[in-house]
Amino acid sequence: MQLKRVISTTLLFVALTAAAIAQDDPDHCYATSDPRCSGDFCGNTFYNPSVTQNWLQTRQAADTRVMQQLAGVYYGEIPDPSGQMVNRTYRSYEANGLWQYQDQTCTPGGGCSQNQGAGQWAGYQLPDGSIFVMIHFSDLVRSNTCFSQTLKPFAGGFYDVGGGMNWQRRR
Repeated sequence: MQLKRVISTTLLFVALTAAAIAQDDPDHCYATSDPRCSGDFCGNTFYNPSVTQNWLQTRQAADTRVMQQLAGVYYGEIPDPSGQMVNRTYRSYEANGLWQYQDQTCTPGGGCSQNQGAGQWAGYQLPDGSIFVMIHFSDLVRSNTCFSQTLKPFAGGFYDVGGGMNWQRRR
């Protein structure tokens, strides 16, 4: 019985320590290990070295002029293909590399769930004039998550090439 308690306590300590280490690590990117999982409910379970390397390289290549140009608050809507839900998101890109978002997902005649997160971003211009952006953030269910975007600026906002949507500048 005593050995079982020691093993349980040790495993709990290891799990809590790993979670604490992942909580605030601006130089590492984590991802889910479940390939069936995507979106806001996955959490983070493992260190991703290739995405981390991309994040570090993007930070080194960051262009302050490009980041000043892109700085602002943007709004985007993502409708569910079934028409049953819509996600409305505000993203704030600050010229100093700080980033945050607030979103809500709503159902017709139903309520809305809300989420928010904050972190850092870096970006630089590509030869075709588009902007490569990488974001490192944490929110209510994820910590040290990284993703990238290729943006094509247009009057009043930008088009996310990979996500296939327009983001309108609000401020």
